[in-house]
Amino acid sequence: MLATGTDAPARQDRRERDGCAPAFRFPAPSPALSVLRPASIPKSVNLYECAFFDKGGFSGPDRHDLVNGLLTLNGMGVLGDEALIAVADGSLNDLMVWGYVEAGFNSVVEDCRLFTGHLLSPLIADVLPLKALAGYWLDWHEQNADVIPVEALNEIVQMPNIGTGSQASEAFCEQLPALFSRNQDRIVNHLNGLCDNPGNALANELPLTFLTEPCDASCAPLAVGCGEMLGLNYAVSSVDFSPAYWRAMVHGLRLIGSCLRPMMTPDEMIDVSPAQMEEEADDVKAVLALLEERGQDNNDEEAVEAAIGEIESFMVECFGSFQYALESYETTQDVKARWLAEEDVLSVKAFVSLVADLPSPSSDLDQIGAEWLATVIRAMPASQGDSALSRIRGLAHCEGSLDMMLPVFFEDDSAFAEVSIQPAFEVFMSDAEESFWSLGWDISPALLEEFAQGIRAGNELLSDLDDRIAC
Repeated sequence: MLATGTDAPARQDRRERDGCAPAFRFPAPSPALSVLRPASIPKSVNLYECAFFDKGGFSGPDRHDLVNGLLTLNGMGVLGDEALIAVADGSLNDLMVWGYVEAGFNSVVEDCRLFTGHLLSPLIADVLPLKALAGYWLDWHEQNADVIPVEALNEIVQMPNIGTGSQASEAFCEQLPALFSRNQDRIVNHLNGLCDNPGNALANELPLTFLTEPCDASCAPLAVGCGEMLGLNYAVSSVDFSPAYWRAMVHGLRLIGSCLRPMMTPDEMIDVSPAQMEEEADDVKAVLALLEERGQDNNDEEAVEAAIGEIESFMVECFGSFQYALESYETTQDVKARWLAEEDVLSVKAFVSLVADLPSPSSDLDQIGAEWLATVIRAMPASQGDSALSRIRGLAHCEGSLDMMLPVFFEDDSAFAEVSIQPAFEVFMSDAEESFWSLGWDISPALLEEFAQGIRAGNELLSDLDDRIAC
């Protein structure tokens, strides 16, 4: 099997895409978060025109507060015009910028605390659901104490005091973002470890990875996503199997995609592929119907042009565009026929019955199929409803299509793959961040572990089929 990548970039850190971090450097932030305002603020730089603050998992104060803080530092001479522009054009998230703002004040003022209270507690409470966070880490500790050990739980003893204004709780608020990242990294590394299969290079190449939630940690602590689109190409054709075994192979692959790990067979990809738009296919069918009614050939340019003139055409305008659209139409119709597009995904129970009723293998490839199908059955849950993937789909907030990031092809799908996989990526998946599912606070650690184990099982089945075919 070849893992055919696209020209699309893998996931990158946003700082790499947007440019280097600002050139200026402040001392490390301290807990003080008040703003000292001079009598007047110089207008040497219009920060409102050039400021861009990237919202991260711990989004800081609103833009107005950040701008005022930076302009105040500029007016005090702590932050020069060049550095002011650098931070405005940079890619640090709001909380980091706010930390630098108050650190700038601390570099010239011994104590900047407001007598009316501290500002960090409400900020933390706004960006993190503290009760859900504590419960989440406790649940992980109960599920697997190696992931969130008791020492990590001891670090959150100050959490109930957040908002009291005590010096200890404010100091804890300052440490909480780092604590969040540290504990979430433990969880992510554990889940990715469950997906991995040491020694199986192909299974580990398949693009599905857990990561800490990159957009809004207040809504979801984790995400699962793909770095790039791959096409898995098996070095046999569908016609190399007998019809009964090919039908079972199709349904086996579909069940892997619905019960274990997101993936897509070519018949499903037709609906989301820009290889042929629905309006274009409708034009082709209308022209072909007229030609058949009149007993004319689709290579007869005059007949085709006349038919185009009589239909309500959306995309096809001339004989040349018809021939191009016809080629795409015939390709997609062939894919639909071979991949049994008219048949629904079987239930696990029906699939087991289908495999049990298969005739004796009539070729070496059928024998390979029989042995592989038996391993698929052993890896399946009792039903789709029992599948961790199915339950995750219902709970996650889905952006883009993880299924589409792993289409599976056989040799007689090559024409469709060539015209669909790269355009599909460019249209639907050009931004890697659009291809992830947010995994919220309500998804239990046990279900996440089961999901990761299902991903590994699905990857192993796909790799195992390739190994068997290659022998």
